[in-house]
Amino acid sequence: MLHVETANDNELTQAMADAILRVGEGCTKDNLREWFTDAEIKRCGEAATARAHTISVEVKRAVA
Repeated sequence: MLHVETANDNELTQAMADAILRVGEGCTKDNLREWFTDAEIKRCGEAATARAHTISVEVKRAVA
């Protein structure tokens, strides 16, 4: 496991959102376990998923 070190939950959420975007559509908790612990995924996973979606929408709008 290549654990991602973060200073707080906001950084953790952003790092997890970045990982979700790197993996792409269909990203699962199993994918995230490569970089994050189960406790981190439980704590920030929903927020990270929402942030990844927001980023994806913003990028699509910027390109359009």
